[in-house]
Amino acid sequence: MLKRIMLRRFALGALLLAGLGMVLSVFVFAQEAEQIKPIPPSESQDTVPQETYVSEVILSAPWAKKNLIYGGEESPPGEFGLETFIFPQDSLKEELPDPPLPEGPTSFTVAPNGDIYITDPLNKRIQRFDADGNFVSVSPIPHFEGSKYVQAYQYEWSLICADRSNNIYLLWWEDYTEQTLCKYDQQGRLLATYPFFPEVRSRGAGNKLYCDRSDRLFFEYYRKLTDEVILSREEERLLKRPYALFHFQIGTVDQLFTPEEQKASLGRGGRENSDFSKIRERAWKELPGKFWGPEIWDYEYVDQKGDFYHYWPTKQGITITKWYKP
Repeated sequence: MLKRIMLRRFALGALLLAGLGMVLSVFVFAQEAEQIKPIPPSESQDTVPQETYVSEVILSAPWAKKNLIYGGEESPPGEFGLETFIFPQDSLKEELPDPPLPEGPTSFTVAPNGDIYITDPLNKRIQRFDADGNFVSVSPIPHFEGSKYVQAYQYEWSLICADRSNNIYLLWWEDYTEQTLCKYDQQGRLLATYPFFPEVRSRGAGNKLYCDRSDRLFFEYYRKLTDEVILSREEERLLKRPYALFHFQIGTVDQLFTPEEQKASLGRGGRENSDFSKIRERAWKELPGKFWGPEIWDYEYVDQKGDFYHYWPTKQGITITKWYKP
C-alpha cells in the first residue's frame, strides 16, 4: 500500500531509509502522479486586446501555524494547513539537494453561483468562500471507505467541482488507472460515488473536473492517443507515445453514466474560450508574488461566463486572481 504512495511526489523518507539505514523523525509520503509544476504558457498568437479583461485579487487566505494531520489541532477557518519538510542532517543534502515541496491544498474550483472552494486536506476539509473572497463555511470530508489506503489519504485528494445546489465533488486519485469521484453535501455527507470507465489513464497534470449549467459532470484529462491498455506506467514511459487532451461525461448530478455511456461520450479537446490563451498568458506575467507552497492539480479555472481564475501560492498564503470583462 505505502509503496505505491511513496513512489509519488515526496519520496524522501523511502530514499533515506533504504540508502542510509537511518530512522527519520519526519515520515514523508510521496505521490505517483507526475509533479504539477506551475509552468507558464508559451507566447500565443492571440490578438485579443488586453484592455478587454481586467484583473482583481478576490481572495487571500493565510497559511495556518498548525494543522490536524501533523499538529493534532485543526487550523482556524479561513486558514489553510501547510506542512514543510526539512533534512534532518546537512550531510543528506548531497544525496537529495532539493527538499520536498510543502504539503497543503490540492485543488480549487468556482461554483456556478461564484462561490470558491479550496481543498484543505491537512485539516480533512474543504473550505468555501463567496464570490468576494469572504469565508463562508467548511465541509469536513471523511476518509473514503472505497480507497485502498488507510493512512495518508490526504495525498489522494485531487480535483474538485461544485454544482448549482452547492454539492461538492471530490476526485479521489489512487493511481493513474484508478479514480473515483465522490459527491458530498455541505455537511460532508457522502451522497454518491461515480467510478470512471476502466480505460481511463490519467497522468495527473492538466486534468480538469467541472459541472456545467445543465448539471452535467465532465472530466478533461491528458491521455495517450491510442486506446490500447498498458499494464504499467513504466511501459507507458518506454513507448513514449504523445499525450492529447480528451474529455468525457461522467454523468449528471443525479445520475451516474454506465462505463459504456462514459466511453461513448469520449472526445478530443476540452472546453474552449476565445480569449483564454491571451488572458492565461497575461495572468502568468502578472503574478502576485514568487511561487512558494504546495503544488496543486490545476492552477486555472474558467467558469461558464468565461471569467478566468488563477490560483497562486506564496509564503504568505493563497491568492486567487479573477480576470473578467467589466
